[in-house]
Amino acid sequence: MIEVKREPRVSLIGWTEIDEKALAEWLLDNGFGGWYTRQKRLGEDFDAQKLVEIAGRTCYLSFGVGVHNPNLKRVREGCNVYLQNACFKQKHGSILEHASATFVIDDISRVATHELVRHRHLSFSQQSLRYVLLSGRPIGFRPPSNEGALDPRDEDNLVGAVKRLYGEYLDLSKIVEEESNSRKRKILTSGLRRMLPMGITQSIWVSGNVRAWRHFLALRLGPHAEEEIRAVARGVVDQLEKKFPLFFPDVVRDEEGYAIGLEKGSF
Repeated sequence: MIEVKREPRVSLIGWTEIDEKALAEWLLDNGFGGWYTRQKRLGEDFDAQKLVEIAGRTCYLSFGVGVHNPNLKRVREGCNVYLQNACFKQKHGSILEHASATFVIDDISRVATHELVRHRHLSFSQQSLRYVLLSGRPIGFRPPSNEGALDPRDEDNLVGAVKRLYGEYLDLSKIVEEESNSRKRKILTSGLRRMLPMGITQSIWVSGNVRAWRHFLALRLGPHAEEEIRAVARGVVDQLEKKFPLFFPDVVRDEEGYAIGLEKGSF
């Protein structure tokens, strides 16, 4: 029986972390030891958000008033205050590129991945259809509810058509499984993939820096995005906001708590 999946699964797998020992040595070597000691006393977390702050402070040597840059008359203390000013007020988005996050997305249709890979500042690794026979994969079907609900009969007809196409693919894939010659198997598999419906689900790994993720979210959380990729964007922002709240202080949510945009957009 061919299963139908209504929701892609989005999992945060990896993110930027700091080697605090190496960072402390660099700060001390460059005369910023007093600033480092002050941050520890204030209880600041040395995570990816702090790394972005330090990268930004290095641009202007803003580790103290008049200590390293005589032009400075004041400095902002604390990662939250600094990022609010530098990124969200002054729009210095380039420093956000120093922090990255990696997701794996399962049960996502080729329809959505074709949209996803258009975000060229992100990096992708997707299952091959040339080397992999997709037997037993579910269909990804999420009605475009933001554009109006489908009539149940139309939905049944659409899902039924995809199931029939996939069923023919599965029948023909048995020929490949019975072929002993590896070169012929590859040729047959490559030919078979041309008849796969785009609704078949796969898995895809996606990595990107925070600036690239904000650009993706600013576009794909909005009402003009197709519903499946909006579901992916919501899964991404929910986890990034929890992991890096200082990078995503501007998430806009509807009355039901669903993310629908970024107030500050991308920069």
